[in-house]
Amino acid sequence: MPVETELAWAAGLFDGEGTLGAYPRKRLNGQKAIKWTIQARLAMVEHEPVRRFHEIVRVGTVNPRHIDKPNCRSQLEWQAGSNNVVRVLNKLMPYFVAKREQAELLLELVATFHRGRPLPAGLNERRISLAENIKSLKWRQC
Repeated sequence: MPVETELAWAAGLFDGEGTLGAYPRKRLNGQKAIKWTIQARLAMVEHEPVRRFHEIVRVGTVNPRHIDKPNCRSQLEWQAGSNNVVRVLNKLMPYFVAKREQAELLLELVATFHRGRPLPAGLNERRISLAENIKSLKWRQC
């Protein structure tokens, strides 16, 4: 199968079944920290699509996910963090439909990260705003 077709398939699967998140880490004093956790996840009870997704994107990890609720089947979960999320989003971005806006916001957030440099005034508030926008898109009503 051509690479473009595989990437389009993976983007379609992630559009429907995947999640993106950006979470500020907490400091001891309860203030939101400058450091962030960036995640992408895809979990399904059907294991083969998750394995295929992982083969296509070539980053992240795949592990079983057990749900302790009656009548719930275990899932296979792919997940990636930080730089691997950026790699996956850059590969899949041309094919996203439902996750496009979330992915764009997440990439915008990651672009604000300054390792080892002082944080410009207002930047942490901008980051928090971007993360809240990403979260709000997860719960969009029909």
